[in-house]
Amino acid sequence: SYLTDNIASNPLPTFLHITDIHGDRVRFNNAVKMADAIGVDAIIDTGDDVFFNSTDSVAFIGDSLSGKNLVYLPTIGNHDSYTLTEQGMYEKFIDSHKTGLVLDSNVSYSTYYYKDFADKKLRLISVNQFQYRGKSNNATERNYHQAQIDFLCGALLNAPDDYGIIVMIHTPEANPTKSAGYTKFYQDNVPYFNSGASIAPIYEIVDAFISGVALNKTFDNVSGNNPATFTVNVDFSGKNDSEFICFVSGHRHADGVYYLPNMTNKILMINSVCSNSWSHLNTGGSPGSNYPYS
Repeated sequence: SYLTDNIASNPLPTFLHITDIHGDRVRFNNAVKMADAIGVDAIIDTGDDVFFNSTDSVAFIGDSLSGKNLVYLPTIGNHDSYTLTEQGMYEKFIDSHKTGLVLDSNVSYSTYYYKDFADKKLRLISVNQFQYRGKSNNATERNYHQAQIDFLCGALLNAPDDYGIIVMIHTPEANPTKSAGYTKFYQDNVPYFNSGASIAPIYEIVDAFISGVALNKTFDNVSGNNPATFTVNVDFSGKNDSEFICFVSGHRHADGVYYLPNMTNKILMINSVCSNSWSHLNTGGSPGSNYPYS
């Protein structure tokens, strides 16, 4: 396995997970200081860095990272995507941190990518679940473009031999239950989920990857979104001896570590965080109880 094959010859990778900061520059800066002191391989940020919507500044990210030799891996959250096209999301969240990332060369503005850590034999893949949907009035609808689905399948299929793989998403795609049979990792305080016509397309792709089988299936985006559908057409039977490790997610503003339900394989989800923010302000900034922003 990835663990037993690598622990003898290399120290295991260390990551610091940030999610759902919602404009809280103090918590973000504290987390960056911790990452710098520990000497992590990378900071994983699973999205919702804006206070409420995409018009809010995220300049504090660059300010906190300035002068530090840290790898920062951003993922788009539902609030981050609100009102933005792919170009807007790319320019605001990806462009300043793209050094060392493998972006999709088939699109002009890639809001998803992967990053290899060759010394640790590890690939991290960042998925944007909220690609531009042809409308800007709903920031909770997951929407996937065909190009990203093809990129994700290729990033899994072409991972180097003996690599471990971690997939970063903002919101989990399905509700875990104790009936999944793996109560050791189940916690009652688990994430809740955004709307989406297809139940769990990213989960299904990873499940097929682990099994080493083909997946040929057309999925629906939410009615009225653009594109209306996307198709997974991939055969993982010829993949290298790479190993899926886990998903890392955010959105719920709380810890949740569990195996996914209704999958062929045991697939681990890690929603534990070093830093997230619960806002005690209403949308307009006045005191209130409208929290957390999710």
